[in-house]
Amino acid sequence: MQQFNNYILSPEKGQGRQLVIGATLSSIAEMEALLFSQIKVTLQDQLFFMGNYLHEGVAAQWLDWLMALRERGYQIFLLRGEAEEQLLLEAQRQDEELLECYAEIKGFENLLDNGQLKPKYEQLLQSMAYFFETEKMMISYGGFVFQDANSFHKPSSFLSPENFELFIPLDISKKIIYARRPNTIEQLHDDLNADAHCLSLNLLKENSWVVYDIAKNLVWLYDTTPPPIALWQSFQYN
Repeated sequence: MQQFNNYILSPEKGQGRQLVIGATLSSIAEMEALLFSQIKVTLQDQLFFMGNYLHEGVAAQWLDWLMALRERGYQIFLLRGEAEEQLLLEAQRQDEELLECYAEIKGFENLLDNGQLKPKYEQLLQSMAYFFETEKMMISYGGFVFQDANSFHKPSSFLSPENFELFIPLDISKKIIYARRPNTIEQLHDDLNADAHCLSLNLLKENSWVVYDIAKNLVWLYDTTPPPIALWQSFQYN
């Protein structure tokens, strides 16, 4: 794996699949059911998570689960989201009282010890990348600013929605995967059917999310809101 400026990572393609997992909105049990029962991930697969792991009351459980997957040998690649991950680290840098106040408001108290982020959580949050590039795709939470070469050396360029541009230079042939702008299930189907260059994997519908296999142009959709399209569905596109 190559690393540039501590925030751009380019994993080398292995023998398994490369799966992009949209913003995590479900429980850990539901995520495990999808990954291990439905998709049947293996240690050869590369799993790209697109941010927003910190949910009220269960933030520590999510981070512990991600670390446990790595300890079990799974290839986990974590993007930073714009919201809690960034704000928590910023509060840690600024002021202990601010950090405690923010953690209390958001229900993140179990991430702290004596008014500071527990080292294992701080290290994990700090290690999260702003941008991934593979042979077939470029992934960031907020998108890319291709017309500004310096933007690739500015972490904020990969988070802020104001920076995202739909204009893609002709020499960029890879899929652009992002999550900052919500997408409808219907629009995602249309985008995949049309082989769209840009895909948002942040579903607008509450408690819904998507996993994307870019090599097969295959998605798994998950939906828990009534009436569900189905608890699990997979779709393959030409």
